[in-house]
Amino acid sequence: MIRNLVWIILLISATADASSLAELKQVQDNPQLAKFIHRMVTENINLEELLDGLRSTEKLNVALSKTEVPVREVYGTIVAERFQVELGKDFYEQGRKYDVRGTCMFIDRQNRTWRFNIMIFEERQYNLMEQVVRKQIDRVRSK
Repeated sequence: MIRNLVWIILLISATADASSLAELKQVQDNPQLAKFIHRMVTENINLEELLDGLRSTEKLNVALSKTEVPVREVYGTIVAERFQVELGKDFYEQGRKYDVRGTCMFIDRQNRTWRFNIMIFEERQYNLMEQVVRKQIDRVRSK
């Protein structure tokens, strides 16, 4: 019985992961990308999706940029927004300018503007993001 339950949980997780990446691949313009990021930042999601996204080598064709946008950068932006406090003050080096792949935005039903910069992160930042997300996953599992 427990074995069946584990398989069901794994199946649901895999389906959720696939649906998140599939949803991202459907994004064709700036507002759609901003809505996707907003949803991933603000809603209850499967945190494993974030790890998968941070490790992805895939690229997207979005009207945001003349070049392809790495999926990793989109998920890095999501993690940086969602876990600002947990990443700490040293996540961004003080006085350093970081490159931005592009900016996306949308206006919600309450007429609030949501704007996200798709950052080009360094490897040390991706490593820190993975550590933070893994800690969050462990925290959720231990409940």
